[in-house]
Amino acid sequence: MSIIKCPVCGQSVDDQIAKCPNCGTPIAGRLVKCNRCGNVYFTNLSACPQCNEPNPNYNPAGGMAGGRQTPPAPPVPPKKNNGKIVAIVVVALLIIFAGGFYFYQQHEKSNDEQQAYELVMKSTSAQELQDYLDKYPDADPAHREAVEQRLKEIKELESDWNDTLVNDSKTAYLDFLSKHPDAPQKDIVHHKVDSIDWAEAVKLNTIDGYQDYMDEHADGEHYDEANDNIKTIKTTVVQDDEAKEVKLQLKEFFSAFNSQSDGAIMGSVAQVMTSFLGKSNATADDVTEFMHSLWNKPDLISLNWFLKDDYDIKKKEIGEDKYDYTVTFTAMLNRRYSKSTENTTDTYHVTAHINPDGLISSMEMMKNQ
Repeated sequence: MSIIKCPVCGQSVDDQIAKCPNCGTPIAGRLVKCNRCGNVYFTNLSACPQCNEPNPNYNPAGGMAGGRQTPPAPPVPPKKNNGKIVAIVVVALLIIFAGGFYFYQQHEKSNDEQQAYELVMKSTSAQELQDYLDKYPDADPAHREAVEQRLKEIKELESDWNDTLVNDSKTAYLDFLSKHPDAPQKDIVHHKVDSIDWAEAVKLNTIDGYQDYMDEHADGEHYDEANDNIKTIKTTVVQDDEAKEVKLQLKEFFSAFNSQSDGAIMGSVAQVMTSFLGKSNATADDVTEFMHSLWNKPDLISLNWFLKDDYDIKKKEIGEDKYDYTVTFTAMLNRRYSKSTENTTDTYHVTAHINPDGLISSMEMMKNQ
């Protein structure tokens, strides 16, 4: 008798026992011990399953060596703990599956949150930013902090914009743009400021007014229109500096009469005048001759021309930046004689033309009755 291990369950048993007390496998007369490795196995096997040493007791005819019949191998009973093993395996698989599914869900959720974060940080909508915060309460703290800060900035911007629209002034729009230079409303601000400045330029309707608009809005919406208006004004509207020059020229002309200065008269009139007191193609000599005729009166002590400030000046373009001025005004001639009873004052309606060189090119006078 010797102790062997059951080839089915591995339990130590007596080789003479009828059945394995652990798994019920028949033992006595059905086992053989390998002469090489000592492994115990069933006698109906042709060789040791451990080392392939031939079984000396193997009988191909189905019996044992020495003529004994080899009983058929009994069915291998299932191990008692197979159910537990299967249950453990199933539970393990479920845990692995659940863990994998959870990891997959978390991974997808993380990817979804990342994409949502990148998109919403480009948004200018306070509602979209708030929706992100509501949808991803467990998002990366750095993401939530960035979104909350942007939401705060956008709400502040919207509040400032509403205040600016209520104020609706150039100063308010410029202040808003200074505070929010990259605001989505910047194009609207530029349009509003452009419109306000243009309205002011149109109200003034002066060269300086339109020029100020053009200087401030080099790419303004009304730049070309302002430039056209300046050209129109230049050709049709007499500017203050032009009027001043025209008046000065006429005063110097009549002062030359008062002082009997031939030189001053010649410096005030064109070489050939289209007309002078009804004479066509008059010259400076014709004008000086008229002056002397006024002075050539018996007992005349003094002669003085006074010009009333009732000038009506019109201009006409006769070339690029060249203008001819037509002037109508009232002139009074006072004559003093040695006998004061002979003193006279005459009033004349005068029409004169001044050429682009600033010289009087024609003059007509009509005495008022």
